[in-house]
Amino acid sequence: MKKKCAIKRRKDQWRDVILRLYGRRFDTASITEALGVQPALTSTRGYIKAKSGKRYFHPYTQWILSPRVHRGASIETRVHEILKLIAGKEDALRRVLKNKGVRAELSIAVLPGEDVTRWSLLLPSELTRKFTDLGIDVRVWVHLF
Repeated sequence: MKKKCAIKRRKDQWRDVILRLYGRRFDTASITEALGVQPALTSTRGYIKAKSGKRYFHPYTQWILSPRVHRGASIETRVHEILKLIAGKEDALRRVLKNKGVRAELSIAVLPGEDVTRWSLLLPSELTRKFTDLGIDVRVWVHLF
């Protein structure tokens, strides 16, 4: 008779994946036009006023693409959705990164459940290569509180 596994799986409190294009100064509208896809968010380099009223300096202009998936979607699902959003736009993306002084990163952020003592992520090399071959770095953020 087989014993049942007593390991209780915990869910992450939240997870997010974005494609972030950033640089000192560039026209975010020209990125949108070149790629033919609407960003989830853009911001310009300079001073920003927070909701608290405090001002802080934001060092980069950003163009951020976010996957259109349900809240509970896995990291891998979110990564694949970003790939779908940029499919067929690889040459345009390479031109943007080469000619406009823009850098790019696939940013993966996770806040594990409160009682998590270790957390790991394995993205297959074939998947990360699809980004790195375009000149997109992959960054993983694990927020621990």
